[in-house]
Amino acid sequence: MTAARAERIEPLDGLRGLAALWVLAGHALNLSGAWIPVIGRPLLAVDLFMMLSGALMFHQAGVREAREPMASPRTWLRFWTRRFFRIAPVFYLAFAAAMVLGPWLGEMRQTANAAIGAAPPDALRYQDHGWVNVLAHLSFVFGALPAWSTRSPLPDWSIGLEMQFYLAFPFILLATRRLGLVAASVLLTGASALLWLPLGGWLGAFDPDTPSFLPLKINAFLAGMMLMRARLLTGWSRWGLLLPAVALAAVPLGPAGHWSEPVIRAASALAVGAALSPGLFSTAALESLAGLGRRLLASPPLRWMGDVSYGVYLIHLLVLGPVVALLVRQAPDLVPMARAGLAFALSAPLVYGLGWATFRWIETPGIALGRRLLSRPGT
Repeated sequence: MTAARAERIEPLDGLRGLAALWVLAGHALNLSGAWIPVIGRPLLAVDLFMMLSGALMFHQAGVREAREPMASPRTWLRFWTRRFFRIAPVFYLAFAAAMVLGPWLGEMRQTANAAIGAAPPDALRYQDHGWVNVLAHLSFVFGALPAWSTRSPLPDWSIGLEMQFYLAFPFILLATRRLGLVAASVLLTGASALLWLPLGGWLGAFDPDTPSFLPLKINAFLAGMMLMRARLLTGWSRWGLLLPAVALAAVPLGPAGHWSEPVIRAASALAVGAALSPGLFSTAALESLAGLGRRLLASPPLRWMGDVSYGVYLIHLLVLGPVVALLVRQAPDLVPMARAGLAFALSAPLVYGLGWATFRWIETPGIALGRRLLSRPGT
């Protein structure tokens, strides 16, 4: 088995693909003024992305431990290099497109918002081409800065958050090895919650729908790590780690939202646990259903959706916003649900086509470039 094959858990690809589809459908509903429970909250899909990221990073660190021990600073540099070349090429391309198209995208968003009685969009999100904003995005520090965390037409707040997790991951992993995974996760989540005491004003400046600072979402990443560790256990020991992970995923570290949100996050964590852990359920009917779900998640169509999910997520608003605005202008009598369905149907082929193109010609070569740099002597 190749190293790449050993690092891949196919049901995770399918879950990642479904999460990106959820975000696309959720934003089609939001922009059109329509509503479907759960689907209409794409932030919860991003929470699922975070759990999957934590699970995957924990898994890859374990697979590579023999040749890349995480206690070594050299490993940290290799890890950060690998993740940079996985994330940055597509992000830089999408950010450049967003900067060029920004004023037009802002006009389209204004049209969509006016049709549903929403407040006008923040002009700075679409028109700030200043060097501070550009440097904040190119360096990925924008997610940790409230004033710049949503100053782009892209849904890139979560990309800044993801890069913060990558930066912290080696130290988080070492803490879990010293203290134990559950104890370290509880301590880190508790410390993040306590930050509200001295830093409440600053943390409260982050948009609650785009909480891009790691302490506001660290529990989701930690829950993913715990779910991946539970995969290696059996019987009640597995549940002894899975249940704390589900509870941790439900903890609200930012402003409290609707009561259903912790429930949905907990259900998402349980779904990840079931996807990762064959034999999780002792009841034959439940395990049969979970097995069917794992096979579907590992099917070629959903694995393909997982492959292109990063590009789909990053690009979709560049397409979806203008499509909704054009429908408002050309078919103003459409009811919100019809507008949302039509916007989704019109946008999805182009979004997924662009997602595939960026995966094939930008993301994959970027990953390969990172690997070539790391294969050079002395790295």
